[in-house]
Amino acid sequence: MPTVRVRGANLFYADDDFVEPWRPHETAFLQHWFWGDHRQFRTWVPGLAREYRVLRMDRRGSGRSSAPPYGYEYTVEGLVADFVGFLDALAIEQVHYIGESLGGVLGAAFAALHPERLRSLVLIATPCHFPPAILENWRRDLDPDNPRRVAALGAWTYAWSTHLRNRPTGGTREKELAAIARYDAMARMPTHVLEALLRMATRPDFDITPLLPRIQAPTLLLSPERSHVTPFAQQALMAARIPNCRQVVFEGGAHSIFFDESERCLGETLAFLRSF
Repeated sequence: MPTVRVRGANLFYADDDFVEPWRPHETAFLQHWFWGDHRQFRTWVPGLAREYRVLRMDRRGSGRSSAPPYGYEYTVEGLVADFVGFLDALAIEQVHYIGESLGGVLGAAFAALHPERLRSLVLIATPCHFPPAILENWRRDLDPDNPRRVAALGAWTYAWSTHLRNRPTGGTREKELAAIARYDAMARMPTHVLEALLRMATRPDFDITPLLPRIQAPTLLLSPERSHVTPFAQQALMAARIPNCRQVVFEGGAHSIFFDESERCLGETLAFLRSF
């Protein structure tokens, strides 16, 4: 399986390219949600890889990439540095970046800190920061006095309890199975990685709002109207502060629009990328 060594970690990636070899084409770099891995974008590959080289990298600690040691502290800047090192290792100068949820948070930071590396930016259900109710839950999950904290439950049980906490109501069996599958990558993570990610997300400085005006890449913002993770007022703020931003609103959409309306998300993304 392809991996590259970046800043002490072996980063796994999937590389799909079905464009005719004589046709010049660009690269799309896809990044998964908080608990995901490269498999999240599996169904997008047939649509994207006929026109672009498609790279899906597992972040350190996720999927098939190596886990950081105990006590490792994730930062947005560190994860962005992994992106830079990864693209340098593959000798890729510019990409179309596509990120969902936390993948979008990191994409916005990547665009602001390294504008020369992005051809365009697609942000799907992306928060600037997490709302108080979610932060309260996560801090409780890290609390040593809480018998149901991450370390006590272990990754598999914590993933299952998180699914039950966030499970959709009134959905079909297919949607229920899809929701369970979303937490599979989370269940495979080492417990100390889950804790490290939660520590990063609950720090007071975890907020990309100040970076938004620095984004130079043309941006597509796919905005759920009813997300519990990124309220619509926050989506409107992002659309206003990112200089060259096109917003598409998913009316009535939950935070999971990537999963619930995957075909529409892909269609909007392809139409945007084809405009370059």
